[in-house]
Amino acid sequence: MKHRNCLSTLALIAILNFVACASEDYTDDPIFDQEIKTELVDKSQLPKWLADYVNYLEYIPEGQNFPSEPSGIYRFNWSNKTFYEISSPSQGLVHENMYLSDGTPMSRILSNYPSFTDSLKNWTIIYMLQPTHENPKDYIYPVTSRCFIDDDLAPLSLLGFESNPNEFRLFNHSCYLVNSDDQFRTLFGESAQLPEIDFNKNTLIMGIFELKGGSILKRQNICLVDSVPKLQLFFEQEMILSRPVNDYGYSLVPVIIWCVYPKLPFDTIRVQTYWNNAEMKTQISNEDVSSPVAGENLQWHLLCYFSTSKERESIGGLITIQIPGDGTITVTTDAKTYTGKVEVSQIKLESGFCICGNIKIKFDDTSFSDETNPRIQYLLQNLENVTNFSYDCIHNLYLCTSNEDFYHFLP
Repeated sequence: MKHRNCLSTLALIAILNFVACASEDYTDDPIFDQEIKTELVDKSQLPKWLADYVNYLEYIPEGQNFPSEPSGIYRFNWSNKTFYEISSPSQGLVHENMYLSDGTPMSRILSNYPSFTDSLKNWTIIYMLQPTHENPKDYIYPVTSRCFIDDDLAPLSLLGFESNPNEFRLFNHSCYLVNSDDQFRTLFGESAQLPEIDFNKNTLIMGIFELKGGSILKRQNICLVDSVPKLQLFFEQEMILSRPVNDYGYSLVPVIIWCVYPKLPFDTIRVQTYWNNAEMKTQISNEDVSSPVAGENLQWHLLCYFSTSKERESIGGLITIQIPGDGTITVTTDAKTYTGKVEVSQIKLESGFCICGNIKIKFDDTSFSDETNPRIQYLLQNLENVTNFSYDCIHNLYLCTSNEDFYHFLP
């Protein structure tokens, strides 16, 4: 009887949502003239992608109240395809969280809405969400999770070293696991303003990824099934009804992951990415995410040099630089190591997540007399002429001179 009452409430909520949100567009929806059937199944009988998503939706962290109204999952048929819809009282529209049976998120548009709803069949409630404070076995869910796309200020101000430009340093990993204030300082410097994270109770996972344009981070978790814990990132891009799923061009866009988890008992995890609930191989798939190491000075190797007066010239790593974020620079060649001062200013983040700014380099020894290779000697001398730098999310570093010559470095 209790389940039946919940189901009636859920169906009523769906009808009220529909009438409230769609009355001006299409009020006479024949779908609700049908009987909404109830065929509750065990979670294990749901498609695996949906059962995993349900686990995520049902978990309520300690200290947070359970929802006051029921939520559940509908199943229906349209155009010989099976759809699932996750319905909750908080959603703004009916069919807001709709998926094909393979986990592809689908979006209807206003122009096809009437024809879509006219032809829906077998509208059935198959599962009621059961909120719990108990964390599922083999999974750790975040305390807070956000996905930033170059217009959110908190992580961007840190990544852009806005308050501490001379502590700017290079990152050679896409993602880091931060377990302490000291590790945070290793990444962002001593002067950076700490976020409101209690590292005694929590772990920060932060990263920068390139993904298909239009993708959003729908959810994430850490999976403990295998011997190596995995950070699973689930990105989605809604597909439009009546359009082939593979008929979507895309460009890559940068996405910033900034997520707080309960305190993690390990310092290394692996990244596993999903797109539309299917595993997707990306640049960072199977990459190890580890904690930053204090005193680890990252090395960047000169790939090529371009001069407006000459052809682009491949150098092949004859020069290596280190910028540790303490106002110094170290440059190493086959013959010698040179030290100097570096000053960085006016750092900004441009679209495409490229960190740009002004830079000045001054070596302690400018004679470079130990260099027998005149080409290397010229390149070293010209480094003092650089005025700007840019650094992107796939770790390309460019040092540019005022006359538009530039150095291209990679880790």
